[in-house]
Amino acid sequence: MGWGSYMRRRFSFLLLSFFAVCLTSARAESFAVDLVELKDSTPVNEYFKKRLRISSPLVFEEELPVKCVIAPCPPPVVAQRFAIADIRPLECGSRRVIAFATADDLYTDERAPDKMEIIDHTDRYCHDLRPYALEITISNEFGEVRHFGGNPNLAIQSEKE
Repeated sequence: MGWGSYMRRRFSFLLLSFFAVCLTSARAESFAVDLVELKDSTPVNEYFKKRLRISSPLVFEEELPVKCVIAPCPPPVVAQRFAIADIRPLECGSRRVIAFATADDLYTDERAPDKMEIIDHTDRYCHDLRPYALEITISNEFGEVRHFGGNPNLAIQSEKE
């Protein structure tokens, strides 16, 4: 077993452990996954950073475009929190994680929360090539669906960032 295979398996174990911690712990360290927004498998909006923090709860962060007259104008970052509702195994060692946006001012009784579906391929043992270890889909009740892909980095980051 090579070093890359060892690190991938080790990270898979850590990622699964963090998913379990997310379900049981209110406070934990988090992994950050830089994401690429995809449309028909092609990256779009690459100039604005998107990130998923795998913590309790899951946090999706996104930079938004800003119009300003005087530079520098850092883009505002919007964070949306998701609570994990279900984790199910899939074929070849992948797993599906379903999460829903947590209640805040955006969601009322009339509006359903956004849904996040993560297909986690970090522990995949089949020999088919997946471009991203995590495939993420975020959808809302209006039918808007956004797709993201990302490969987790191994650096542990604290929630204080």
